[in-house]
Amino acid sequence: MPAVLAAPETETYSQYFQLQKNYFPCIDLGAIKRGAEWKNTYPHPTFIKLLEKAEQILNGSSTKGLWIYGPYGTGKSQCLLALRRILERPAQEVQEYWDRFQELKEGRKDLLQKFLGLKSRQKMVIAFRYGSGEIGDTTNLCLAFEESISQALREAGCSYFGNATSRERLIEKLSDPPYASIVERQLSQSPWCNLFSQSTAAEILDDLRQGEDTGSLVRNLVELLRQEEEIFMAPSVDSLTAWMREVIARNGIQLVFLWDEFSSYMNRNAKSLDSLQKIAALAQEGNFFLTIVTHHAASEESQGNPIQDRFERVGIDMPENVAFHLIANALHLLPEKASEFNEDIKTLR
Repeated sequence: MPAVLAAPETETYSQYFQLQKNYFPCIDLGAIKRGAEWKNTYPHPTFIKLLEKAEQILNGSSTKGLWIYGPYGTGKSQCLLALRRILERPAQEVQEYWDRFQELKEGRKDLLQKFLGLKSRQKMVIAFRYGSGEIGDTTNLCLAFEESISQALREAGCSYFGNATSRERLIEKLSDPPYASIVERQLSQSPWCNLFSQSTAAEILDDLRQGEDTGSLVRNLVELLRQEEEIFMAPSVDSLTAWMREVIARNGIQLVFLWDEFSSYMNRNAKSLDSLQKIAALAQEGNFFLTIVTHHAASEESQGNPIQDRFERVGIDMPENVAFHLIANALHLLPEKASEFNEDIKTLR
């Protein structure tokens, strides 16, 4: 009887490689909060183009915003995270990122020096927002800008916050018994009983005063009061942009607003983008830089809309050669397997 040969042992890539630390297949708000690593961003050609456009806008060569677009899975959010960190992290950390990749270290030293120059020239305040599913109209759009900018000003240690924000005016209103009674009466009725986790006006007031994560609370409260006889004066585009001009000038800052996952708003308001256009136009006055990220450059409904002229557009794509670079960048060779792997590679050459 002939001898039976044993099948060769099957080896897998996992025996040779491990995923890099803090690797996240999808960069969303949760991944960012859990420490998604920005310095792993591979500098492919469309990302470098994004950096070039951003630098031109920030140095005043262009007076437009930046519109980043691309299909699902092309790494738009990773690119935006890297841009954000380049603008807000110390020069040494940015230098370390540049030194990590030959495409930047040897090919784009000039771009590094331009960014470092921008960072040293004027204080930048970076406001970041993720998602726009809850933004259905101009009031909510203005509230979202106001909320994110106010938070960024606080985190940056700015001393001037301008006239009272909607949250502060709501605190003032709810401290007045007649307004508190209006809210109290509505909290037990539909739809407000389903929208508020608080059961009393006093609980709402306490949460507003804490000032943390109050975006949805402010939006719901504004809507409740708008539907009452005592109409609450919600922010308009004109009042918002006037406030933005004021806090920019009085704090002596360059205000950068990065809004990831903005597709929902664009899709819902494709036929009426006047409010966004007016806010984006503030970039023409200098010291304001707006970036939005969507899945498409523009919908058919918004073609011909002046909003198109308010942005420099950069598409993020993923050709096969770039995909292979990204895979290689995400994998690390296990030290104990390095010698064996390098020998095996020789047989493939």
